[in-house]
Amino acid sequence: MALDFSELQSVSKNAFDPNLHNNMYEETVFFAKLKSKNKIVYDGGIKIQFAIEYTQLGRAAQSGWRDQMVFGNKDTITAGVLEWAPYTANITQEWDEQVMNAGRGKIIDLAAAKAKALKNDLKHKLSYDILTSTSQGTQVLVPLSVIVDSATTYAGVAVADAADWASTEDSTTTTMVLFGSGSLSYTFNAATFGADMPTMGLTTRDLLSKLESLLQPQRRYTSEEELDKKFPHVLFNSKPVFSDPYVPAGYFYMLDLDKFELAVAEGQDEVSDWFTLEQDGRPHTLAKWASWVGNLKCNSRKTSFKMSALDYTK
Repeated sequence: MALDFSELQSVSKNAFDPNLHNNMYEETVFFAKLKSKNKIVYDGGIKIQFAIEYTQLGRAAQSGWRDQMVFGNKDTITAGVLEWAPYTANITQEWDEQVMNAGRGKIIDLAAAKAKALKNDLKHKLSYDILTSTSQGTQVLVPLSVIVDSATTYAGVAVADAADWASTEDSTTTTMVLFGSGSLSYTFNAATFGADMPTMGLTTRDLLSKLESLLQPQRRYTSEEELDKKFPHVLFNSKPVFSDPYVPAGYFYMLDLDKFELAVAEGQDEVSDWFTLEQDGRPHTLAKWASWVGNLKCNSRKTSFKMSALDYTK
């Protein structure tokens, strides 16, 4: 190979492996925005537990100067609980690939290409599962469609038990309009409570183009943040709206990212060394795997909304 096994390990460890997961977060807008806000956190425990405020205290009142204060209490905070969701990806360098890429430079290029393919495969799978329109089970990421919903139970807390534990949802409006009943502005306002409101939008490429066409002609509304410039977007209510290929057709999300965190299991965001598949009867084949364990937390659902029936042709 003109590059022995230990050298390949050294090059991979120094050049490719350390950036595998970090770069993965930077190439998808939802993950990149969470990372920019320090919302990717490392955690531990049997399950993911986090505090949620699911109702108002209701103890504030106007008072007279000498009125007696009557003390009382009301449970306003409970614990949300999520399962850890494990993911793996793997890749090999086959015998013929190594022969056809003989030489130090070519083998390093091959290792770099394989590392990139491994990262992209894991990134696309996580992105798909977060943005798919239905839950895939208990041991995968909870999708945004479940979190941003007016009725579904999330993190073990049912909407029926906590009225504030619901997002605004519109599943009937088919035509995107900026103002009026059933409009983006109307739904945005319904998810706004003082300074708490959606901070970014996420939709399909077609619906992003539709939104752009509705904005004032001959003008382009874009964010000045460096991260936002990396991804195609327009501004709505001063908030950037991005597209993602995995957003289901008809969906338009406005998300309060301040209420989200991506929890990653401590020590479980890792990449293996290259190793041979000799025990599998293929001594000339090298293999590598990556793993990720985590889930998506949201401690307040009411400041995000979704529309799920929009038709960009209307």
